[in-house]
Amino acid sequence: MSFTLPGSRFRVRVPVRFGVPVLLFAFAAAAHAEVTRVEVLKRSDLSYAGYEKLEGRVYFAVDPAGRRNAVIVDLDAAPPNAQGRVEFSADFYALRPKTGGNGVAIVDVVNRGNRVTRMFNRVTAGSDPDVGDGFLLRRGFTVIAVGWEFDLPAGGGGLRIQAPAAQGVTGIVRTLIEVDRRAPTYPLNVAATCGRCHSDPRIIGTYFMAPSGAQARVAVAQYYETVHGNALTRDGLVVSATCNDCHGAHKILPAKSPESSVNHANIPTTCGTCHVGILESYAQSAHGKANGNGKAGAQQAPVCTDCHSGHQIVRADQPGWFLGVVEECGACHRRTYETYFTTYHGKVTKLGFALTAKCSDCHTAHEIRPRTDPQSSVYPANLQRTCQRCHPAANANFVKYYSHGDSHQRAKYPALYWASMGMNLLLAGVFTFFGIHTLLWLSRLAINRVRAPQAP
Repeated sequence: MSFTLPGSRFRVRVPVRFGVPVLLFAFAAAAHAEVTRVEVLKRSDLSYAGYEKLEGRVYFAVDPAGRRNAVIVDLDAAPPNAQGRVEFSADFYALRPKTGGNGVAIVDVVNRGNRVTRMFNRVTAGSDPDVGDGFLLRRGFTVIAVGWEFDLPAGGGGLRIQAPAAQGVTGIVRTLIEVDRRAPTYPLNVAATCGRCHSDPRIIGTYFMAPSGAQARVAVAQYYETVHGNALTRDGLVVSATCNDCHGAHKILPAKSPESSVNHANIPTTCGTCHVGILESYAQSAHGKANGNGKAGAQQAPVCTDCHSGHQIVRADQPGWFLGVVEECGACHRRTYETYFTTYHGKVTKLGFALTAKCSDCHTAHEIRPRTDPQSSVYPANLQRTCQRCHPAANANFVKYYSHGDSHQRAKYPALYWASMGMNLLLAGVFTFFGIHTLLWLSRLAINRVRAPQAP
């Protein structure tokens, strides 16, 4: 089969060596349409020498009486042309060499109007979106992308199809997606699919032996022990997050890449795809604002994985995690962590009791605001209500308790500072006085023993 652009004709083939789901030009075997004409609306040179970009529209016609076209719902209700065919058109985009080339055209089956072949050319945020590193262009390929989805927003930059409207069809429109549970990409099977490589000794030995690959070596095994993994494998909850929900399906990038879905700056958005309400709370918190809510160059404040980890996520109400969360907060708030353990709450926590108040009980878990924010749970006017969650009888005097009192900060806690100073001086004086007293007493005992007459 061939596809014709003005001034060119290409043979097509499937390059299996690429190993990703980009199809070369072919129509689905179940239906048949003909290209009636190609309209080039824009032609421009690429920054890659010897290549040009074509943008325009491809016009098709399909026979509603064709046996293979019976799978197209309501095709017979679409208005036909004079030849009895139903016409439609689609946006197209092409990169082609002005001369030469290898004679092969790769047709990109776009995803939501976006070109998948961008991954072949390793397009990054700072590179030419048409060229990237020029991988395909250096090898002389022609790249053609054709839109096939009608429900994309107009003017959004995606490649769309302009489908005719069926006439006289009313009622509810339903889309039914039937999923084969045997498919390796079915939610219950995704972790095992990823695990085929991430537990293969040959692949681990080749790619993941460096210290930076330590997580990749155990990621799948750890996943099965997480709250997400348990929900999926033990309870069969297919909406639970699995590998591709966090890392993506095809554009899987290392965490250090700014475009990666698991890059530190992008973690809140990735987790927020499922945990929408928590993302909204986090965005209003001190952490969310300090982190720029995913903006490049923002300060690296804590994100979801800093507290919950990436592949060892457990239920937040489990005693083990609840006891350990204080350590997570203390990794950043070191001095506050130390003063916490000088309090009743901290000492009981150190004994292993999960019931006593932890950081999130007072500051909340996700909408953590500065103490000066009137909406903060630890704003002076809100303290009594916060303490009453555990201590129903808490009154105005109760909340005067120093939850993180630091006896070393004279300006912030003068009463505590001087009380501590007085106690330290008292202890030092007592030990000094009685130390001298003991030494003198021992000296007197020794002298008396020397002077005492010897027994016969």
